[in-house]
Amino acid sequence: MYSKKLIKYSFFFFLYLASCSKTHCPEDTAKWNANNIQQFHNQYFKIEKEKVNTHFGIYLDYSSGMKIAFEKKENSDFYYLFINSLKISEPNFYAVESDSIKKIETQNKSDLYKYIKDIKSYNKLNAPLDKAIQQIASQNTENVLITDGELWKNQERDDPWAREEFGNWLKKGNTIEMYSTDFIEKGKNKHVFYMFFIPRNKVNDKNSVAAQFRFYLDASVESKQLKYSKFTFSNSAYNLVQEYSSNSKAGVNVNAEFAPETYVNAGEKAHFEFIELYLPWLDLQEYIGKAYNEKTGKEIAGGEALLSELFLETKELEFYKIEEIGIKVYDIKSEFLRFYNCNRCAKGLKPTYELDENGKILLDEQNLPVLKTFGEDDCYNEEGKLIFDTVYRASKTLKEVKELLILDENAFINNLEHEGRGEIVIKFNPNLNFESLNAKCSNFHRIDVYLKKVSPNLNQPNLEKFIWDGIQLPKNRSIYNSIIGALNDANPEGKVIYSYYLYTPSME
Repeated sequence: MYSKKLIKYSFFFFLYLASCSKTHCPEDTAKWNANNIQQFHNQYFKIEKEKVNTHFGIYLDYSSGMKIAFEKKENSDFYYLFINSLKISEPNFYAVESDSIKKIETQNKSDLYKYIKDIKSYNKLNAPLDKAIQQIASQNTENVLITDGELWKNQERDDPWAREEFGNWLKKGNTIEMYSTDFIEKGKNKHVFYMFFIPRNKVNDKNSVAAQFRFYLDASVESKQLKYSKFTFSNSAYNLVQEYSSNSKAGVNVNAEFAPETYVNAGEKAHFEFIELYLPWLDLQEYIGKAYNEKTGKEIAGGEALLSELFLETKELEFYKIEEIGIKVYDIKSEFLRFYNCNRCAKGLKPTYELDENGKILLDEQNLPVLKTFGEDDCYNEEGKLIFDTVYRASKTLKEVKELLILDENAFINNLEHEGRGEIVIKFNPNLNFESLNAKCSNFHRIDVYLKKVSPNLNQPNLEKFIWDGIQLPKNRSIYNSIIGALNDANPEGKVIYSYYLYTPSME
């Protein structure tokens, strides 16, 4: 073990509570419970529980180009395979044709499937693909668009007309999964695209349309003979994996006097943890930041880690490369208490008034209402008027503390290069500034782990599948440029991917 012999501080927590009460510290432990931390995190980062519609739509491009594509057996076989994978589902089908998008209405499911499999019906001059993608991207549900990508508006559109919709969809953490099959029309190389729009809450759902099709495709004997390309576009296809030995330890250094009874681990879903330590900062720095090797007797360069055993896996992030991550540390005690008091005043007891013989509020000699009960403490004045804002609005800027903790960048990069995943290791700043800490009261910090440098990974030859031989143009790059532009627009650089809420006692 690489640390100095440590005298246990289990009794210290009760001592600092007693001392804080003398200095009027706002230390009511009820404030720091799991529910309040969860609400604060969600409201600060504006995380709302999204309702994902259970129904989904299949949008079919009914232009004549699709008829030509489906006349090729390899394309029609892939299309029929997709339709067959939906047999246990109840999708809504939409015809994208001429200048409109119409729901396909039939009397029964059998007639519906006969109609959508009838290749002869794909014979319209145009299809408003831009309107279809706008409609799909505005919804929070699964949808699939099947198209050759050719948009005509008086002439062949070669501009990135789907860039904004693709980009907005990806910025929300959603995924676009695409399949591409090839065909030749009058000597020109063309493609059919199956665009799966997957809301972020459905990405890992085994019952999603995309997941069912993937399973069907892998299990089907017919699919082994089919040629197709598959792409997954996402700016959030990374995983944060905890390798903690137990919740009683979490990823906290064993010498930090971790409090397992108040620990909140929302890492897998909400990507945050609440950690309470009994050991004050002076001792944390002494026993962890200045730890020495017991075998050699020499101080460990950089000290031991305060937080570790959390890994960022990036192998599923197909079109982005995470090159650096960083941390920012904020003193959030006053921000959290403001949030807490907003909710407390909103939900707390309201004042009551004395009534006269007519049932009206009794007034005193100064014409002010006479209170019977005062209501929630510090929320109302002596007249019973609300004096505290009950709507929490997150501060645009927080008090950043720069000389407290640092990220071990070498640990992250070395793990990423050798294992395909980087370990997030947080240590004490060698120039730790104790003046930034509250010596007499407890401290409450948030450590945000964020993506510091991310590069779009766009130099992939297979992306040329989104370019085809045009009719009026040598090459049509509309979908290709839409994808490239969307990936640039949705670059997650700067995004906070994980937060530690760290509650520590005073230093007295």
